[in-house]
Amino acid sequence: MTSRVPLPLMLVALLAGAAAFVAGVMRHPFEAWSVYLVNLMFWSGLSAGGIVFAALLELTGATWAMDVRPIAARFAWFLPVALALFLVLLRGVRVIFPWVAHPPAAHPIWFSVGSFALRDSAALVVLFVSAVWFTERSRARAGRAGGRVTITAVSLVIVYAIAVSLWTIDLIMSLQPGWASTLFPAYIFTGNLYGAIAALSVAAAAGPRLSAGQVALDESAARDLAKLLLGFALFWLYLYWSQYLTIWYGNLPREFEFLVSRMRGTWWPAAWSVFGLCFVIPFVALLARSARRPLPVTIVALGCLAGLWLEQLVLIAGGHHLDVAALWIGAGVTVAFAALFMLTLAAASARDEESRSTMAGGRT
Repeated sequence: MTSRVPLPLMLVALLAGAAAFVAGVMRHPFEAWSVYLVNLMFWSGLSAGGIVFAALLELTGATWAMDVRPIAARFAWFLPVALALFLVLLRGVRVIFPWVAHPPAAHPIWFSVGSFALRDSAALVVLFVSAVWFTERSRARAGRAGGRVTITAVSLVIVYAIAVSLWTIDLIMSLQPGWASTLFPAYIFTGNLYGAIAALSVAAAAGPRLSAGQVALDESAARDLAKLLLGFALFWLYLYWSQYLTIWYGNLPREFEFLVSRMRGTWWPAAWSVFGLCFVIPFVALLARSARRPLPVTIVALGCLAGLWLEQLVLIAGGHHLDVAALWIGAGVTVAFAALFMLTLAAASARDEESRSTMAGGRT
C-alpha cells in the first residue's frame, strides 16, 4: 500500500496533520477532539478488522487469498499505535464525554476516567497480544504442509468481538449516557470487518508487485473480494435496518433520540451519504460481473471506506453543531492518521521481507 507513496510525503502529511490538530485543540477543542475520536475508531477498527479477517481466512481454508492474507495480517501492527493514540485521547475526555462532568449515579465506578482508561487500554493490549500470537503461530506453521492454527484463530475472533464491543460502549454509546443497545456493538465490529476488506482491496491494488510481477489484487482476487464486499454490504444493511427497526418499533424516546439527532436536521445529508456509499453504490456496482475487476473494485472499496469514516463522524459528532473549522481540522487529522497507518504497514512489510530473507538464508 505504501510502495507508491514516498516516505517523505507521508512524514510531511503526518506533521501537517498533527499541527492542524494542535491548532484545533487550542481554538476549537470540541471539533478537534471529536474528529480525533472519529479517526481513532475508524483506523483502529480497520486494524483490528484486518487481522480478524486473516484469522477467518485461516479458519475457512481460503486458498484463494494466499497473496492478500499477509497484507491483512499486517494491519494488526497499527494496534500499538492505536493504544498510544488512545492515551492521547484521555486529555480530551472532559471535552467530548458528558459523563466526566456528570457521572450517572447508578454506575459511578464504571463512569470514571481511571476505570475508562484501564479497561479500554487492557482491551487493546489483549487484542494485540492475541493478534501477535495468531500471526506468529501462522508464520511458524507456514513451512509445514497441512498445518492449521485453529485455536489461535478462534481465540482472536472471540477477543476481537469482546474488545471492540467494549470500545463501542465506552467511546460511542457513552457519548449519550442512558442510551443502550445490545445490537450496536455487533453492528460496529461487523462494520470494521467490512472496512478492513475494503482497505485490503485498496492495499492489495496499490502495494508492491509480487515475485511473479503481478500485484496482489489480480483479476481472480478482485472477483473474490468483490463478492465479499457485496456480501458485507448486504449484511451491513441488515444490521443497519435491524437497529433502526427495533428502536422505531419500541418507540421509546430514550432510545430513538440517539438516531433522530443523527438522521435529521443538518446531519441528514451525511446520514444518507453513509447509506449510499456503504450499500447503494457497492450493491449496484458489484452486481455486474464486468465490475469485478481490480480498478472498479478499488474505486468501490474507496467509496466504502469514505462511507464508513463518515458513519463514525455521524455517530460521534452527530446532533452537535460543528464550527466550519471542523473541515480543516478534520482533513488534517484524517491525513495524519492515514499517514500513520501507511507507515505502519510499510514497517510491517519490511519486517516480513526481512523475515523471509532470513528464513531463505537459513534453508540454504
